[in-house]
Amino acid sequence: MKKVLLLLIMLLCNSVLAVDPQVDLDQIIHVDATSGNDADTGVGFSEARATIIEAITDSADGDVILIWPGVYDEAVDITTTQVHLKGTNRYFCKIVRTGVGEVGVLLGDNTSLTNLWIETQAENNGAVESYAVDGSDNGGADNAVIENCIIKGTYIGLYVTGEDNVTVRNCVVTGTRKALVGNGMRNLLVENCQIESDSSFDPCNQTEYSGLVVNGDGVVVKNTTVRISSNHGALQELAFDMMALETASTQESSITLVNNVFTTKITGSHTGNVYGYRSTHPNGNSIAWVTATNCVFRADSVAGTATAAAIRATKNNIVLANNCILLGDDFATQTADNAKIFLNACYFVDESKFSGSGTFLTNRFNVGRY
Repeated sequence: MKKVLLLLIMLLCNSVLAVDPQVDLDQIIHVDATSGNDADTGVGFSEARATIIEAITDSADGDVILIWPGVYDEAVDITTTQVHLKGTNRYFCKIVRTGVGEVGVLLGDNTSLTNLWIETQAENNGAVESYAVDGSDNGGADNAVIENCIIKGTYIGLYVTGEDNVTVRNCVVTGTRKALVGNGMRNLLVENCQIESDSSFDPCNQTEYSGLVVNGDGVVVKNTTVRISSNHGALQELAFDMMALETASTQESSITLVNNVFTTKITGSHTGNVYGYRSTHPNGNSIAWVTATNCVFRADSVAGTATAAAIRATKNNIVLANNCILLGDDFATQTADNAKIFLNACYFVDESKFSGSGTFLTNRFNVGRY
């Protein structure tokens, strides 16, 4: 049994080295919640620390904190030391916070999270926000990489507003109000992810719920499913939300969507608005360019008097959809405030599903009806 365990340790260490060949063995600090001891060195599994916090205390920039299976009820802060947190299995290496307003991981510049389950469990009380992963406070999270993780927030799952060059790959991200928030980003990549906001579990009945909230320059979302579901009403329920940028009015932003599915499904009484994609860009001369290719946008309102639209564009937004499917209980598209929507080879129910005062153009020869 010991030989098997040693072999497993060697394989795990080798996998870390394969990710970054520049990492030496003495840069790997082991953490084991079950049998570790914070008085030990952390060098090798037999000397594993008991807590992630203590491992970070003695770490240096570039070190790898190798986390073994266990539940770690800690506020992990990697904003001052540029380290990489790596679990051995994302289903068993858990950072769990249970208090109201607590954060699982504070993410810093040039850091990474891999193979981890990060969760906040306290019920959202409407006044105090709980983020599972927060990359916007205490210096930000430029060049951060979050990969193969499960992130579950009782308010927001992953919050990385205002950062540059952030990558989120092969992750499951959920939140009771908003799952993934990335406003004012530059070069954000969300790839091969499952993102979900289930407001059914939020007792506060907030005014707005969103699955994916992003904007900025060079934002790319691909091969990702985004879903929002609810059994109670709210003012807005959106699978994908491009909110207003808090920047100068002349700023332009660009978003590229490829091979994604955005669905919003409301099962309870609802009197607000339901969108697969909704954009609200600033006034003035700023322009937002959104290009969607091979995507599905669906907004369903099963009960109540909600207005459901697959795509809604406002305030100088330009949306180009290629080979997409648009399904909405009320509208395929809604345009307003100088917005423009262009559909090329897209599928929708019929042209009576187009609404609004903005510009709408379609390649009539290639448009199909679903």
